[in-house]
Amino acid sequence: MWQNNDDGFGGGGGGFDSSVNDGQGTPAAPKKRSSDTIAHVSVRQILECKEDALKIGNTEIGTIVIVGIAKNIETSSVKIVYNVEDNSGSISVMLWLNADENDGGNVLPDVAQNDYCTVYGKMRVQNGKQFIIAFSIKPVTDLKALVVHKLKVAHTVFKLERLAQQENDQYSATRMESNDLMVGGGSNMFGGSDLNFGLNPQQLRVYKAVQQCKREGGSSKDEIASALTVKMPKQELENILEFLVTEGHIYTTQDDSHYLVTDFT
Repeated sequence: MWQNNDDGFGGGGGGFDSSVNDGQGTPAAPKKRSSDTIAHVSVRQILECKEDALKIGNTEIGTIVIVGIAKNIETSSVKIVYNVEDNSGSISVMLWLNADENDGGNVLPDVAQNDYCTVYGKMRVQNGKQFIIAFSIKPVTDLKALVVHKLKVAHTVFKLERLAQQENDQYSATRMESNDLMVGGGSNMFGGSDLNFGLNPQQLRVYKAVQQCKREGGSSKDEIASALTVKMPKQELENILEFLVTEGHIYTTQDDSHYLVTDFT
């Protein structure tokens, strides 16, 4: 997951941890959702999100971290509403206050207007407008934290979009491998049976090419070669034809160079 510590404003660490995967190197499904995923983001990323949760690549972000300036602050007995602005935009941040059982008062964040602050929270959308429900708001005590935050924002996008591309590539490769085993989809390409009779892909291609001919005299070697979807050397074709005849899948007709498939129906 994305770690919960932040350089320069409350601890060390941060970054990408491959434990977000299922332990096998790639997720089981193209889309992942984890309420434990924490990531540094920009305000603009949140404002451009049209869903109830921010998603980067195929990963939905559970807890977001933004760093910006508290421009406006409205305080009541139960909540504080901040308008937090970074260089990409501004967004409302709502922090609900809890009564301190020890002294009966509210514990307020030490963040004043025009102070830089770090916000941890969840994105919410109401009436088409995005805002943040904050878990915590902390003052930024070292301005180097702004640089660290921007680097983490870029790193988040890079890692999660790269992970999504790897997932999509693996999904496509699996589909291609499956289609290759069917050699063009069986009856969809040749109009015959999808059974492969235990043949390997090269043998099945030749069998399908012979199967196309419905003439009584059968197909010649040249016609079979022309009908192949994937070309192969002449000697390899002849070896496969001989194998198919020996195994009873095809037979010679008017001479030893013309073939028809064996009718099993």
